Amino acid sequence: MSKGHNRQTCEVLKKDIERLRESFGDNHPEVKEYDDNRRSISASASRRAKMPRSCTYCSTHGHNRRTCPTLKKHLSYAIRLNRDYCKEVLSAIEDYGIGLGAILRTEDQTLGWHKNRHFIQGSRHTLWMIVEVDWDAISFLNPNGRALRCRNMSTGEEIEISVPKMQPSLDIHSWEVASPSASFDAPIGWESGELIKKSLQSMTLDEVQEILQECGRYGE
Repeated sequence: MSKGHNRQTCEVLKKDIERLRESFGDNHPEVKEYDDNRRSISASASRRAKMPRSCTYCSTHGHNRRTCPTLKKHLSYAIRLNRDYCKEVLSAIEDYGIGLGAILRTEDQTLGWHKNRHFIQGSRHTLWMIVEVDWDAISFLNPNGRALRCRNMSTGEEIEISVPKMQPSLDIHSWEVASPSASFDAPIGWESGELIKKSLQSMTLDEVQEILQECGRYGE
């Protein structure tokens, strides 16, 4: 069975119809049905071509989503927001030393019970290494994205954590930096904030407006 076409574009059917046309003329039932279907499809396509098309983003006539001025304006706002956010995150990663190869320390506490009160009976430290920074997971759209993949240096277990918004500590984050890293190489184009375009271009106008309004940056 041939693929990549339909009944109306089938070359085998077209040749069969032409043979029938040569032998029996245009009034042969199969020839007539074929011609009627072709005319109907052509008329339908012509009507669709004459219909005014509207932008799938803003619903305005006269342009499409690719050339939509409203979408371009919204993308411009979002890129600026994301650029500022990426700079803040990269600065935090550098300040806290949580790039590739950084060693993190967690503390597991053992609780005891005495006279109806809990107390810390003991604690054990575990070391983890940051083995991957998922830069694509870092954007103002996903501020709590778990972009840091860490591996337990004893068991090989892996977990993912987000970039902290303040100096990590055992008291607040349940982990701290035991040995900082100096590897902070973000991929080309990441700091520009441009990578956010891919996510926003698939959203609706209402969704993008809501995001920009929440961030305090919205234009008509």
